[in-house]
Amino acid sequence: MTYTVIGGGFGLYGYLPALMAGGNRVLLPVKYRERIVGRTDLRQFDSRITWVPTTEDGLRGAHSVIIATPPAVQSVLVRRVVNEFRNVKALFLEKPLAESPSSATQLLNELETHSMSATVGFLFLRCPWAEKLAIATKSSASISVIWHFQAHHFRHETQTWKRLHEQGGGPLRFYGIHLIALLSSLGYSRVSESRLTRENGNDVTGWQASFDGEALPTCSVEVETSSTSTAFQVGVNSDAIVKMFDPFDDIPWQDWLVDRRVALLADLLGSETTNDFRFLRDVTTLWAGAEKSL
Repeated sequence: MTYTVIGGGFGLYGYLPALMAGGNRVLLPVKYRERIVGRTDLRQFDSRITWVPTTEDGLRGAHSVIIATPPAVQSVLVRRVVNEFRNVKALFLEKPLAESPSSATQLLNELETHSMSATVGFLFLRCPWAEKLAIATKSSASISVIWHFQAHHFRHETQTWKRLHEQGGGPLRFYGIHLIALLSSLGYSRVSESRLTRENGNDVTGWQASFDGEALPTCSVEVETSSTSTAFQVGVNSDAIVKMFDPFDDIPWQDWLVDRRVALLADLLGSETTNDFRFLRDVTTLWAGAEKSL
């Protein structure tokens, strides 16, 4: 399979090692070469990459495209690919799919109209602890998911789209969407409560919500992105069935040079069951429900 990647961050240090692990051919524009040879985790792939002059050259030669850019940019790129590069048959996209639920719905409509295969990187679905949550939903006990950490943009006081709710960032749209996708996959379809918390009257730092579904126990969610402590916990009643440093803490990690999520991305790229528009629409509907009362 021949891929190209658009995005010089997670697209390179996340998706590129996953593609190489699967033995795929990768076309990359030369603008990424200096970045790759400058990183100890990526320079090993330099000789295996097919370097092309431009992003457009990569798109013309690829069957599958990975886009790992800010949501607003991703939306523009998706529309360009489906309209101009008919050789591309599959897209692997990052979450959130777009800046808002309504813009995500519009993008899904266009992808379906063009019969384009689309997969979104909801990696929580592939974490080992997710199976424990799935088992817990078969009980009648109340469930809670608590995720506390200090986001990079708060720790280093940087201005980035990832801290801005309006641009698809923040505790709900950028981080919480992982949990929304997982809960949707387990059958949750209603949001009984959802609220955002702010600091200094501006930054959105927290999100709390409660989810329900047919024959499912209520699941409460709390995401705090400016916390002084770091913890990820899944609770059933008063018992913690998952207690970790962060959501990716239980991934088997064999190569300390690469990002822990590479194994999950390799699994995602190798899956034949990821292109499910019904699932993506259910996720977007649940996301819209979480934002309805904000």
